Amino acid sequence: MTRELFSPPWMRCRRAPWVLLLGLLLVASPDRGEANGWEHGTVPFVALAAALRSGSAELRAKAAESLGFRGEPRGVPPLLELLEGDEPSHHVRAVAYDALGRLGDARALPVLRDCLQHESREELRAACVAALGGLGDTESLSLVIEAFRSDAHALVRRRAVDALGAFAEPESIRVLESVVEGEDTELRYRAIRALGRTGMRAAAPSLLARLPLAADEAERAAIVEALARIRDPSAVDALLRELEGGPAPALRARIALALAAIEAPSAYDALVEMLRDPLPTVQFYALRGLRELGRPEAAGDVSSFYRRTAERLAQRSADDLVGDAPAVLAALGLQVEALRTLLALGPDAGVDAFLDGARAPEIPRDSQTALRIAEGFYERQRIALHGLGYSHSPDAGRLLAGADGIGHPDPRLRAVAVRSFAVHGGPEVAAALIPMLRDPVPEVRWTAANALGRVADSAAMSPLVVRLQDEYGEVRRQAALSLGYLGAETARETLLELASGDPVASVREAAAYAASLLDEPLGTERKSIEESCPTSN
Repeated sequence: MTRELFSPPWMRCRRAPWVLLLGLLLVASPDRGEANGWEHGTVPFVALAAALRSGSAELRAKAAESLGFRGEPRGVPPLLELLEGDEPSHHVRAVAYDALGRLGDARALPVLRDCLQHESREELRAACVAALGGLGDTESLSLVIEAFRSDAHALVRRRAVDALGAFAEPESIRVLESVVEGEDTELRYRAIRALGRTGMRAAAPSLLARLPLAADEAERAAIVEALARIRDPSAVDALLRELEGGPAPALRARIALALAAIEAPSAYDALVEMLRDPLPTVQFYALRGLRELGRPEAAGDVSSFYRRTAERLAQRSADDLVGDAPAVLAALGLQVEALRTLLALGPDAGVDAFLDGARAPEIPRDSQTALRIAEGFYERQRIALHGLGYSHSPDAGRLLAGADGIGHPDPRLRAVAVRSFAVHGGPEVAAALIPMLRDPVPEVRWTAANALGRVADSAAMSPLVVRLQDEYGEVRRQAALSLGYLGAETARETLLELASGDPVASVREAAAYAASLLDEPLGTERKSIEESCPTSN
């Protein structure tokens, strides 16, 4: 019997092709900032599993880390084999425990239990406690609590408190509440954060009781952040009282975030007032909170906020804008958030803001900073053009039909304007959109083809038939569907040819569906594109 047959399934492969691939692990960045990035997914699984048997501790550690981040259950057996063997490197063992926690598989429980009982190094037991939090079951909770109560080392106890936040269980909350009431400052901070991570409203009373007793601004901020995670309406009054004390900017921002997350009607007045706060972060969360509350009467205050910020930018030259990039980008981000809020509260109430946002100064793209400013204005234009489509204003229709709408030089914005103009409606829409079927940019053509299927004007049928021969599959797909929606009987033969002969599967599906619509009685309810066909080719 060959040695290969004695190998586990993940090792049964030809070794030579993987030798070079294993080398990729040695140069892959272990940076946690890119921890779930492409480097963890590029090396084949069999190569990662094989690397756990490498003679290089660095390679074994990187392979274990990648197996954890990939989230594949088949990564559990090779990690368990590594830990149950004679792995000499403490670092590799710690990384493997962490990987098992990320995988959250109950098969890891015996190894983690054994770790708490027999690992002599506190950093390894701490890694095992953290991993048990990833498993999240009842037995894991018992082990974490036992480690907190019986392990003498501070690192293990701290990681145990952190891990308790992963359990949305009354027992976990009771232990954390006892820590909040204790004298150990470091553990108290960790317990506050862990109570927030449970997401349970049962954790709110102890946090609210601690808020007025907080030792300093940092502890109050931690409590407010935890309350934001829990989203309990009973916390609103306490948060409003904190605002009355004139807290520091960082705490005001956290209170704004908490009020926005809780979505309590009683927070409405405070959120409106926060629109005048000098801190952009507070303004941002105030806008988001007002959007979540959905009260139309807030539209006037949001519109005023937009005008204030927009007027300040409108008075500045392009060079001045680029020279003050951080402040300008913050202002543009707030304007976009204000436009999104107005769209949610009622587009007609914010039409003036949308009309303003749809226009932008010309920013020479001669530097990275200038490009970022230009993209900030682009995002403002995009959401503004989108919002104009849902208003009933004649001014909105005129802008969408003009040089700042379907005539915009940026094809991305042209496409947005085409869709919005169709949504806005009017007798002139079809005549304006039919020429867009000949736009040089495919995205504009397929957006126009899609829109014309909803305008219900027979004048669009012949131009749409022409687009069935477009070089881009998505244009053909949208044109076919729209012809079906319009009931274009004259297109039946062409649609059937497309359904059987187009090289793109999604186009064939769309053409077949469109042809089937021609057989339905007038007025029969039809599926949307999303229900009937894939959204892209």
